[in-house]
Amino acid sequence: MFLFFFQLSSLMATYSPLISLVIYVMAFSINLSHADPRTDLVMRTCGKVRVQNMSNYFKYYSSITDYMQDEIYRNKFAFKDTGEPPDRLYVLAQCMDDLTNDECAMCFSQISTLIPSCFPSTGGRVYFDGCFIRAENYSFYREALAPEDTKVIMLFLQTINSKFPNFFQLNGN
Repeated sequence: MFLFFFQLSSLMATYSPLISLVIYVMAFSINLSHADPRTDLVMRTCGKVRVQNMSNYFKYYSSITDYMQDEIYRNKFAFKDTGEPPDRLYVLAQCMDDLTNDECAMCFSQISTLIPSCFPSTGGRVYFDGCFIRAENYSFYREALAPEDTKVIMLFLQTINSKFPNFFQLNGN
C-alpha cells in the first residue's frame, strides 16, 4: 500500500503543472449558473377606457419604471404612482420569490416594455411566468382579485403543467 502512494505522489510531482492546467481550464469552462428570468408570456390584457393625454401617460410611465428598476432588484417588488388625475398613473410589479435578484431585474426590464403597447388605454396587465406588472389610472393596490384574475391563475397553472407535467402529482399518484 505504501508503495502505491509513493508511486502516486511521484506521478503527481511529475505531471503537476499539466494537472494544474487541466483543472484550471475545466474550472473556467464550466458554466456554473444559468439565469432564467422566466419571461414566457402567460397573459396580457389592456383596459377599455382611453387616457385623456397620452403623451403625459408615456412620460409618467417612463419615470415610474426608471424608479422601479432599483426597487424591484432590491425587493422583487415595487410600486409607484405619479401624475395628475384623470391621467395619474399607478404601477405595481412583482417577481416570483424563487427568482434571484438579477433574474427578477431581467424579468422586469422585459415585462415593463409591454405595458406601453396598451396605451392609449388607461391600464393593463402583463403576466410572465416569472413576474407580473399592472398599470392603471386609479389606485388598485388594495384590491382583491378581480374576475379576470381567475383566468390568469388558470393560464399560469396550465403553463406550469405544460413545462413540468408531474408538478401537480401528489405522492406519486
